[in-house]
Amino acid sequence: KILIMSDTHTDFQYVSEIAIDIYLQNDNPPMRQIDRKFPIVRDDFKLITSNDLKYHDPDIDSRTIDIVYKNIQSSNGEVMIGGITALSFNQDDLDQMRVYFNHSGDDYGRVHFSVTDGMFEVPGILEIEASDPFLKIRDSNASIVQEGKLVAITSIELSIETNLNVKPDQIEYKIIEDPLHGVLKH
Repeated sequence: KILIMSDTHTDFQYVSEIAIDIYLQNDNPPMRQIDRKFPIVRDDFKLITSNDLKYHDPDIDSRTIDIVYKNIQSSNGEVMIGGITALSFNQDDLDQMRVYFNHSGDDYGRVHFSVTDGMFEVPGILEIEASDPFLKIRDSNASIVQEGKLVAITSIELSIETNLNVKPDQIEYKIIEDPLHGVLKH
């Protein structure tokens, strides 16, 4: 609603309603959020997740199923869904853990693809790095505990990196040496 009033010398007032229609426009291309190498066991397969490859469309009405990866070409393996070579997939497939990479050939390679939101298309690359199996704890911030107090140890302190085809909840931690100061409680 709009109210128009005159100055103090004139007695005039007008009230009206203005209808405004806003049409959203797809004006942003998909943008990469995760950009890292994809470690995999040599001549094996591994799940590709949104922790490995992720694009986001900043448009307000964007959905993960609208972000489509296509024109997939790999130099050292195949991108697969359900045991079949994938010609395309979407971000929701990555989020729902449906996409695998099956390694064959050279240890270092690339998967080339294009990503589209239905209007804009951008090129993308996923670098593949195959090696012998490994599992290592990433460097992280140590927990600081005040004397006589407790602190929870979370996955942030025990963040791991692996090229094995395992989900985070499949990894089991075992204590092989007690801490020098303090006690671990479960």
